[in-house]
Amino acid sequence: MPEPWQLELPQAVLRADTCSARLTVAEPQRGLESVFPYFKRHEDARLFQVRIGHGEPGKLPVADAYTRLNDLIVSYAESAVSTCSSQIYWRFLDPSDQKDMLSGIDVIISAQTSLLDAQPEIMASSRIAAAEVLRLADADSAACQTMDIGPTPKQLGPDGGPGCFLFRPADENFSYVEMIHPTDFSRAELLRPEGDREVTDLRHVVINRWMEKGVIVRARLRGVFVSRSDDALAAGRVYRNFCTAEIPLTV
Repeated sequence: MPEPWQLELPQAVLRADTCSARLTVAEPQRGLESVFPYFKRHEDARLFQVRIGHGEPGKLPVADAYTRLNDLIVSYAESAVSTCSSQIYWRFLDPSDQKDMLSGIDVIISAQTSLLDAQPEIMASSRIAAAEVLRLADADSAACQTMDIGPTPKQLGPDGGPGCFLFRPADENFSYVEMIHPTDFSRAELLRPEGDREVTDLRHVVINRWMEKGVIVRARLRGVFVSRSDDALAAGRVYRNFCTAEIPLTV
């Protein structure tokens, strides 16, 4: 089986049997675009827009970019907008490894600084076509809570349940589930752009803490497509699997 990621700079292209997408390597804040076939009717849908640092986003200095097996690995140097160097693994998840998935992506982010101390900020957001949004309330029972979302950001934290959200696009036979590992979940927000009832923005604070020189901080997110039938049960199982999976030693 050929590797799913191909570097075609300035982009990286995901071509797999179950999913395709593209990423502008030096602009991770644009996220995964043209996610096919799932968001073929929603061109503005984007997954895992990773924003590194403060200030206006632009092209980041790419220190290295390569593919390995199911991974696209991109390293970014410190810059005027970021006090940390960072590395992002975009990992394609083979659905044959998990029966509940139609397709999926893991995003593993690490950061370190050359300064004596610094407070880097890394955010991740997704713009998802969804007429209905639910939050996993209990991973064991797969109980979910329907989210009432408007143009004002709805603030969410770990005290209200797992950082796992279920999105149901209108008139589709699939759902999308996005989650952040519980050890990395500090704050998230949901909102709908004014006047658009079929698009939802999910934003995560991924890394925002004081760091000392030489310390590496990591965070993990996962996004999977599941069948609409029993999607809540599938979301619960995928989330439990994600929580118990060890961080890969290669990261």
